[in-house]
Amino acid sequence: VTQITDLELQKQKAEAKRLSSAEAMGQIQQYIDNRGVLDVGETRTRVVDKYNVADLSAKVRQLTEKSVAAGGKDARIEAELSGARHALDVALQSNSGNLSKSNNQENARRTKEDLYKEKIQADVDRIEAEKSLSTLDSEIRKQTSKLSAFVANDEVATGLEDDQENAEEEFKKINEELIKANLSLANAENPMHIIENAQFPEWPEANRQVLISVFASIVVGTMAIIGLFLMAYMDRSIQSPEMFARYTNNLKVLGYTPFIKVKNLDFTRIFSANSPPSLSMFRENLRKIRNLILNMNGNVVLFTSTRPEQGKTLTSFALANALAANHKKVVILDTNFKTPLPEALSQTSQSHSGPVEHIIQKHGLSDIFKIGSNLPLEHGHVEIITHHGAHLSPAEMLPEAEFRQFIAELGAEFDYVFLEAAALNDFSDAHELAPFADKIIAIFSAESTIGTKDQTSIQFLRETGDKFAGAILTGVDEKNLPG
Repeated sequence: VTQITDLELQKQKAEAKRLSSAEAMGQIQQYIDNRGVLDVGETRTRVVDKYNVADLSAKVRQLTEKSVAAGGKDARIEAELSGARHALDVALQSNSGNLSKSNNQENARRTKEDLYKEKIQADVDRIEAEKSLSTLDSEIRKQTSKLSAFVANDEVATGLEDDQENAEEEFKKINEELIKANLSLANAENPMHIIENAQFPEWPEANRQVLISVFASIVVGTMAIIGLFLMAYMDRSIQSPEMFARYTNNLKVLGYTPFIKVKNLDFTRIFSANSPPSLSMFRENLRKIRNLILNMNGNVVLFTSTRPEQGKTLTSFALANALAANHKKVVILDTNFKTPLPEALSQTSQSHSGPVEHIIQKHGLSDIFKIGSNLPLEHGHVEIITHHGAHLSPAEMLPEAEFRQFIAELGAEFDYVFLEAAALNDFSDAHELAPFADKIIAIFSAESTIGTKDQTSIQFLRETGDKFAGAILTGVDEKNLPG
């Protein structure tokens, strides 16, 4: 029934499409016929106007020749010539209008072609709709015949369903009887009986939770110890002076400093009377290194490292304060152009800046260096010369003769001149500044490792000979320091 309903709806749509296509064809044909009549009239008008213009042009030409022959004195000829020219102008204006209509006719021709195409498409739609109607009528008759057969056989189907239900009920009963018979047969061949009664245990089973927990703790502890051992075995950091000597092939060592918190560190309090107890070991190790520096020949010391962030700035400033506590004047010349000093140390200060400012201006280095902070101390003082920042190497910025004289005059004004260079592994600054220094001190962090590049830089330090004062290992855990 549903299929017949759908087919009837499709039939209605096909019939509507057939009617609309036929009507569209009639309207398009009527428009084409009307357009053809108009085009014929316009063509006839253009032909008449064309011949009329030609005749008037010939007449004007003849009258013009007569007027020229009469010398323009014949009033009758002149009147006819004026009338002919006026008529020619009128004809030309009319013809120009028809010429513009010719373009419209071309557009109309294209429109007519489109109309023919639409007419053909409408005819195709009509034929398709008629075929659809024929097909749908045939399918509707077929489905109607089937429906009649179904209605006639409905009573037969109902009887068959009743017979099926009765057969299923009978099968269930016989199947249940078969199951009972099979169970009875199985019991007769293999009778079941109790062999031994179950007995409850006299005591409950022991709780082994504590034993399991202890065993698990032993396993976890063992795994943790093995993990720590592997981490320690794979850790290639320097950690202690003994490991530093082994990794660097007994590189000369000047001293060691323990690990301290750098954040908010006040250098002026390291050697003051109210120094915090946490800096005690750090201060004493600085004093040991200070004594070695005081016994060195020369007062220009270059601080460098194989890698960045090894503690050059911290160590050089701490040693400068240690020397100042020993009544020495120290100037720190920041020649590490790759890494600027912290803002707290690079701020301009006018205190004690007179001689230094004069020396900088004298050698024309004002565009490179400027006066930095001045640390007030109880005995000596520490002055800082920072830079404006540059991307060139020292040799490219500093003329050798002028810079050497500049260092000499600073050495005359101060007891010690500290220079700082960028990392040896990455830059050539330390190589270029080494000729200006009396001594070179290399800074190594106990948290770093020694790689191939570091070995190359260490070889350079050895090649400087007596100029290499030694290495300082920073950030060493206090338990790893020698007693």
